[in-house]
Amino acid sequence: MIDLTSVSEIFAFLNREDGFRLLSMASLGPGFFPESRLVVRRRVDESTRSIHVHTDVRSPKIAQLQTDPRLTLLFYDPATRIQVRCRAVASIHIEDGIAHDAWLSIAPLNRVMYAAVESPGQMVEDHPPMPAIPEEDDLVAFRHFAVIVCYLTEMDVLELTADQNRRALLRWTGSGWESAKLAP
Repeated sequence: MIDLTSVSEIFAFLNREDGFRLLSMASLGPGFFPESRLVVRRRVDESTRSIHVHTDVRSPKIAQLQTDPRLTLLFYDPATRIQVRCRAVASIHIEDGIAHDAWLSIAPLNRVMYAAVESPGQMVEDHPPMPAIPEEDDLVAFRHFAVIVCYLTEMDVLELTADQNRRALLRWTGSGWESAKLAP
């Protein structure tokens, strides 16, 4: 059982490879409709209160977050039955040091999607073939690559068990985290 009010324990839990690698990211789309999609958690950094994800700069979420950088992240691990809902503010990194370091850290096969000619969500006559794996110095693919750094402002943690459901809220104050237990 983890301490739901411990920031360090929650960040360590979010950084596990077995449960929280895939998460839902929601932003505001056209007409202020929420748009949610699964993303892969690439990095967790407690010292900066951040979670990093990678995306294609041509993806609609980039324009959405440039218009309104507020977003929600939702993690759920069915094995532990723990949900973490985070409010965050996005910082988008394109062709800068953060993007370059992340680009070099990803496996070559994971770079393939950024080498596509078509933009994510673009209408096509037929499904395009998989592009060739780009090299580290492929500037066309790299220009399609972005890192979204999500700076957490709030974490709502819920644990569902047969004995007792528990919930806590952790809120960033600007100088530290405050926590409170909540009714589930």
